[in-house]
Amino acid sequence: MKPGKTAPRWTKDDWTALGLKALREHGPQGVTVEALCAAAGRTRGSFYHHFETMDAFLIAMAESWRAQGTDALIQKSLAEPDPNARRKQLNRMANALDHDLEVNIRLLAAQYPPVAKIVEETDAARLFHSLHLAAQIRAPKGAGEFVKPASAFLDGLLRGRTVS
Repeated sequence: MKPGKTAPRWTKDDWTALGLKALREHGPQGVTVEALCAAAGRTRGSFYHHFETMDAFLIAMAESWRAQGTDALIQKSLAEPDPNARRKQLNRMANALDHDLEVNIRLLAAQYPPVAKIVEETDAARLFHSLHLAAQIRAPKGAGEFVKPASAFLDGLLRGRTVS
Protein backbone atom coordinates (compact mmCIF):
# COMPACT_ATOMS: atom_id res chain seq x y z
CA MET A 1 0.00 0.00 0.00
CA LYS A 2 1.27 3.50 -0.82
CA PRO A 3 2.19 5.83 2.04
CA GLY A 4 -0.76 7.94 3.15
CA LYS A 5 -3.30 5.43 1.85
CA THR A 6 -5.60 3.61 4.24
CA ALA A 7 -6.57 -0.02 3.93
CA PRO A 8 -9.92 -0.58 2.26
CA ARG A 9 -12.80 -0.95 4.68
CA TRP A 10 -13.77 -4.53 5.41
CA THR A 11 -17.32 -5.62 4.79
CA LYS A 12 -19.54 -8.15 6.50
CA ASP A 13 -18.86 -10.48 3.56
CA ASP A 14 -15.10 -10.12 4.04
CA TRP A 15 -15.46 -11.19 7.67
CA THR A 16 -17.71 -14.15 6.88
CA ALA A 17 -15.37 -15.33 4.11
CA LEU A 18 -12.45 -15.14 6.52
CA GLY A 19 -14.49 -16.99 9.15
CA LEU A 20 -15.32 -19.80 6.70
CA LYS A 21 -11.64 -20.04 5.74
CA ALA A 22 -10.65 -20.25 9.42
CA LEU A 23 -13.35 -22.85 10.05
CA ARG A 24 -12.19 -24.92 7.06
CA GLU A 25 -8.53 -24.77 8.10
CA HIS A 26 -8.70 -24.85 11.91
CA GLY A 27 -12.14 -26.12 12.89
CA PRO A 28 -14.50 -24.36 15.30
CA GLN A 29 -11.69 -23.63 17.78
CA GLY A 30 -10.00 -21.48 15.13
CA VAL A 31 -12.99 -19.15 14.82
CA THR A 32 -12.38 -16.59 17.54
CA VAL A 33 -12.53 -12.82 17.38
CA GLU A 34 -8.85 -12.64 18.30
CA ALA A 35 -7.76 -15.10 15.60
CA LEU A 36 -9.93 -13.48 12.94
CA CYS A 37 -8.72 -9.96 13.77
CA ALA A 38 -5.10 -11.12 13.71
CA ALA A 39 -5.59 -12.84 10.34
CA ALA A 40 -7.36 -9.79 8.91
CA GLY A 41 -5.01 -7.24 10.41
CA ARG A 42 -8.10 -5.51 11.83
CA THR A 43 -9.27 -4.45 15.25
CA ARG A 44 -12.00 -5.95 17.41
CA GLY A 45 -13.91 -2.73 16.80
CA SER A 46 -13.89 -3.46 13.07
CA PHE A 47 -15.31 -6.91 13.73
CA TYR A 48 -17.98 -5.69 16.15
CA HIS A 49 -18.93 -2.88 13.77
CA HIS A 50 -20.49 -5.59 11.59
CA PHE A 51 -21.53 -8.16 14.21
CA GLU A 52 -23.05 -7.35 17.59
CA THR A 53 -22.03 -10.72 19.02
CA MET A 54 -19.99 -13.76 18.13
CA ASP A 55 -23.26 -15.70 17.82
CA ALA A 56 -24.46 -13.21 15.17
CA PHE A 57 -21.19 -13.78 13.31
CA LEU A 58 -21.51 -17.57 13.48
CA ILE A 59 -25.07 -17.37 12.15
CA ALA A 60 -23.93 -15.10 9.29
CA MET A 61 -21.13 -17.54 8.54
CA ALA A 62 -23.54 -20.51 8.44
CA GLU A 63 -25.94 -18.57 6.21
CA SER A 64 -23.07 -17.75 3.84
CA TRP A 65 -22.06 -21.44 3.80
CA ARG A 66 -25.62 -22.38 2.90
CA ALA A 67 -25.92 -19.71 0.20
CA GLN A 68 -22.66 -20.73 -1.48
CA GLY A 69 -22.81 -24.49 -1.02
CA THR A 70 -26.51 -25.20 -1.40
CA ASP A 71 -28.69 -22.38 -2.64
CA ALA A 72 -26.32 -21.46 -5.49
CA LEU A 73 -25.94 -25.11 -6.52
CA ILE A 74 -29.68 -25.68 -6.56
CA GLN A 75 -30.25 -22.53 -8.62
CA LYS A 76 -27.55 -23.53 -11.12
CA SER A 77 -28.97 -27.02 -11.46
CA LEU A 78 -32.51 -25.69 -11.94
CA ALA A 79 -31.29 -23.66 -14.91
CA GLU A 80 -30.57 -26.93 -16.77
CA PRO A 81 -33.80 -28.04 -18.52
CA ASP A 82 -32.90 -31.72 -18.98
CA PRO A 83 -33.37 -33.71 -15.72
CA ASN A 84 -30.55 -36.16 -16.52
CA ALA A 85 -28.13 -33.35 -17.33
CA ARG A 86 -29.34 -31.53 -14.20
CA ARG A 87 -28.60 -34.62 -12.09
CA LYS A 88 -25.10 -34.90 -13.55
CA GLN A 89 -24.44 -31.21 -13.03
CA LEU A 90 -25.71 -31.30 -9.44
CA ASN A 91 -23.61 -34.39 -8.74
CA ARG A 92 -20.50 -32.68 -10.12
CA MET A 93 -21.10 -29.55 -8.06
CA ALA A 94 -21.89 -31.51 -4.89
CA ASN A 95 -18.74 -33.58 -5.27
CA ALA A 96 -16.73 -30.37 -5.56
CA LEU A 97 -17.92 -29.09 -2.16
CA ASP A 98 -15.12 -28.51 0.34
CA HIS A 99 -15.12 -31.64 2.52
CA ASP A 100 -13.18 -30.00 5.37
CA LEU A 101 -15.66 -27.13 5.52
CA GLU A 102 -18.61 -29.55 5.43
CA VAL A 103 -17.18 -31.50 8.37
CA ASN A 104 -16.25 -28.42 10.38
CA ILE A 105 -19.58 -26.63 9.91
CA ARG A 106 -21.18 -29.70 11.47
CA LEU A 107 -18.72 -29.65 14.36
CA LEU A 108 -19.61 -26.00 14.87
CA ALA A 109 -23.31 -26.89 14.69
CA ALA A 110 -22.80 -29.40 17.52
CA GLN A 111 -21.71 -26.47 19.72
CA TYR A 112 -24.16 -23.75 18.64
CA PRO A 113 -27.90 -24.54 18.29
CA PRO A 114 -28.61 -21.59 15.91
CA VAL A 115 -25.96 -22.92 13.52
CA ALA A 116 -27.34 -26.45 13.97
CA LYS A 117 -30.74 -25.21 12.81
CA ILE A 118 -29.23 -23.73 9.63
CA VAL A 119 -27.27 -26.93 8.94
CA GLU A 120 -30.39 -29.07 9.50
CA GLU A 121 -32.46 -26.92 7.14
CA THR A 122 -29.65 -26.94 4.58
CA ASP A 123 -29.33 -30.71 4.67
CA ALA A 124 -33.12 -31.04 4.28
CA ALA A 125 -33.05 -28.66 1.28
CA ARG A 126 -30.24 -30.68 -0.29
CA LEU A 127 -32.09 -33.93 0.28
CA PHE A 128 -35.41 -32.58 -0.97
CA HIS A 129 -33.81 -31.19 -4.14
CA SER A 130 -32.10 -34.52 -4.78
CA LEU A 131 -35.36 -36.42 -4.24
CA HIS A 132 -37.26 -34.04 -6.48
CA LEU A 133 -34.66 -34.41 -9.21
CA ALA A 134 -34.81 -38.20 -8.90
CA ALA A 135 -38.60 -37.99 -9.20
CA GLN A 136 -38.33 -35.93 -12.37
CA ILE A 137 -36.07 -38.55 -13.90
CA ARG A 138 -38.26 -41.44 -12.77
CA ALA A 139 -41.62 -39.84 -13.55
CA PRO A 140 -41.00 -36.84 -15.84
CA LYS A 141 -44.70 -36.14 -16.39
CA GLY A 142 -45.87 -36.58 -12.80
CA ALA A 143 -43.03 -35.96 -10.34
CA GLY A 144 -45.31 -34.19 -7.84
CA GLU A 145 -47.09 -37.36 -6.70
CA PHE A 146 -43.80 -39.25 -6.52
CA VAL A 147 -42.24 -36.80 -4.03
CA LYS A 148 -45.26 -36.23 -1.74
CA PRO A 149 -44.26 -38.85 0.88
CA ALA A 150 -40.65 -37.62 1.00
CA SER A 151 -41.83 -34.02 1.17
CA ALA A 152 -44.14 -34.80 4.12
CA PHE A 153 -41.32 -36.62 5.90
CA LEU A 154 -38.88 -33.71 5.44
CA ASP A 155 -41.52 -31.20 6.49
CA GLY A 156 -42.03 -33.21 9.67
CA LEU A 157 -38.30 -33.27 10.38
CA LEU A 158 -38.06 -29.52 9.97
CA ARG A 159 -41.00 -29.03 12.30
CA GLY A 160 -39.37 -31.28 14.87
CA ARG A 161 -41.80 -34.17 14.78
CA THR A 162 -41.55 -37.73 13.61
CA VAL A 163 -43.56 -38.69 10.59
CA SER A 164 -44.38 -42.32 9.98
